[in-house]
Amino acid sequence: MKQHENKKNEEKILQKQEKSKEKNKKNEIKTLQNLNEYFLKLEKKIINIKMRTQAKIENIEKEKNKKIEKIKYENKKKFFKKILPIIDILEKICNKKYKLQKKNFSCIEGIKLIYKSFLNNLNKCDIFFYGEKNTQYNPNIHKIISYKKTDQVKKNHITSIIKKGYLFNKEILRISEVEVAHPNKSSNNEKNNSTKQ
Repeated sequence: MKQHENKKNEEKILQKQEKSKEKNKKNEIKTLQNLNEYFLKLEKKIINIKMRTQAKIENIEKEKNKKIEKIKYENKKKFFKKILPIIDILEKICNKKYKLQKKNFSCIEGIKLIYKSFLNNLNKCDIFFYGEKNTQYNPNIHKIISYKKTDQVKKNHITSIIKKGYLFNKEILRISEVEVAHPNKSSNNEKNNSTKQ
């Protein structure tokens, strides 16, 4: 009987041990699942942080490139503004009515070639001059230097370009200086008098 009781006790102990092992396994599995979920959440957070950091780096890079381009653009503009007086001088020399002596002819022709080359290279850099005779005066792009009384050109139209205006990428580098037409009052009075008769 004692043996029988001992066996029963042993069986109970073994059953308890097995139950406890199963419980421990379930707890371990649960703990592993919880850890796994926790690590997955951490991994997602890390990926999120990496993506945000990468986006910030890209934005900083874009901003830096924009600033560099703006600085380059402004420096080009300053440089081209400094060249304009040289172009004006070359243009004046080309347009002056020199007595073409044989010794001056080749020199002036050389200056004309330099002037044309300058303009061609400026055009390649998106620099163009503007302002033409007989076009409407526009205060945004023209500066009136003088008025000319005439009936040959419409009122507020340009009679001559005193200094060419220049555009760089459609932005004004220098305003064109112009002479603008005003109707000749004496000829208007004569026209009025002849119509009255």
